[in-house]
Amino acid sequence: MTNLRSGRSSLRQTSSIWITRVAGIVGVQPAALLPALLPALQRAFFFALVLLLAACSATPLSSLPSPTPTTAIVSPSAPTPALAATVAPAAMPKGLLPAPLYFLDARDGQIWLLAADGDSKRQITFERLPIRDFAAAGTTLVYVLEDTATKIVVLLGPGGRRELFSGPAAAPRIAPDASEVFYRVDEAVDGLIVGQDSAPTGIYRQGSNGGRPGLLHADEGDRHFSPLVLAPDGTRLLALAIDNNVQIRQLAVIGLGNPTQSTLLDQLLCCDASWSSDSAQIVIGSSAVSTAAGEIIYGGLWVIDAVNGVATTVIEPFVGSEAAPADAYLQFSAPYLFEDGSIAVFSAPGDYPLGSDLLQTLDRFTAGGERIVAGAEVFPLLSALWAPDGRGGVIVRYVPAGAAAPLEFQPLLWLSDDGARQVELDGSGSALAWRFASPDDNPDDCAAFAPLSFQPEAERRFDSNVADLQARLIARGYTQVGSIDGFFGEQTRAALQAFQNDHNLATSGSLDCASWQKLFL
Repeated sequence: MTNLRSGRSSLRQTSSIWITRVAGIVGVQPAALLPALLPALQRAFFFALVLLLAACSATPLSSLPSPTPTTAIVSPSAPTPALAATVAPAAMPKGLLPAPLYFLDARDGQIWLLAADGDSKRQITFERLPIRDFAAAGTTLVYVLEDTATKIVVLLGPGGRRELFSGPAAAPRIAPDASEVFYRVDEAVDGLIVGQDSAPTGIYRQGSNGGRPGLLHADEGDRHFSPLVLAPDGTRLLALAIDNNVQIRQLAVIGLGNPTQSTLLDQLLCCDASWSSDSAQIVIGSSAVSTAAGEIIYGGLWVIDAVNGVATTVIEPFVGSEAAPADAYLQFSAPYLFEDGSIAVFSAPGDYPLGSDLLQTLDRFTAGGERIVAGAEVFPLLSALWAPDGRGGVIVRYVPAGAAAPLEFQPLLWLSDDGARQVELDGSGSALAWRFASPDDNPDDCAAFAPLSFQPEAERRFDSNVADLQARLIARGYTQVGSIDGFFGEQTRAALQAFQNDHNLATSGSLDCASWQKLFL
């Protein structure tokens, strides 16, 4: 099966999950991903659920037909439609956002924090290498640095900066309580698992305080697993299962108990998915795909019970070779499931001109599939992050300029759940995460902190944590550091002492936990 959208329209509507997942695999920044991989991704993306005309609205997954890969077709191109008139951004109220917002800035490859008022921001990471992907739990971040030779998984929080794993890692995720992290290992690593010559590829878990990683879910032949998002209660992990042999993408739900349990939703071709706030359900939207028989399976919308795997159809996809009916949809993106069972989701109609920049409206559907809110304005959507209570979300927008133009980001936009209120934010970038207070903000944060101290000249060696310290001091105006060289010499000690003195800290000239937390928080 082949996604019908071509050019930008085939790639720029994927969620932030898919953008960062593929960026993690191929080793490019999200901003450069789409132009760099466009031809390959046009053939490889199968973001749809093939749930063909079920007899009833609630169907056990085991009764659905197995997906079968088919031959790709070439989509026709069409002129880019003009954007509808944009609502003037509203004045920025205090406390607009539900919490401060992390975002990965496409310009410098660093993570920034946007205040809840939406009009002030500060830099959080000061890495020498660009950050590929990240996840957050409160004030603790996990991210992957990109190096030409390897990848580095870094944990950053009130307890310091720690490099957890150096190797072929991707797709970092973190437990809601920041107690452990998860990531994909793309290649077999010697010595990673005690007693084994070579560790298998797959999803690994690791304590936030370090220690040896443990295998959570190994790849199964040509089927590779990559972490997507943890359930809000931290008991399950939603993972992407990619069959490289037949290029099929599916979902798996992995329980994180002891022993772990996993359920492959093997009747599903994947999609854009998110958890419900109570962690009991997964809402899934798909985009149109074509079959070798010349039929088109248009976009659909489903809710999956995370425990028993029952799929409830909300919008059943139209399937056929003729023109789509008026109520068919080409695409569903960034769905959010409300407590009453209704779903807010971005969509594009089934008769949307193929080959153009795909623009979507924000709609809302009842659990029975009735559209109760029809968006009037279209958005060039790349991804969206909903507030946990669903009162609105932040969307990542690109600049519609045709398939040949490089990807450019517009400022982030806060959008109310009915689309009526829009507020442009002071930031632009790709991956997004809220910074909510969490159990990681506690006095034990310093228990595993590793101090940094002056190095005599004869003993100096490069330390990435020292380079991070130097960058933070310079950002605060303590330019006595000089250059960021990763060596803890006299200039770095003098700059740190000045910072400690200005903040009523012990002027030891060494980076202790109290000084780190004042710098970081």
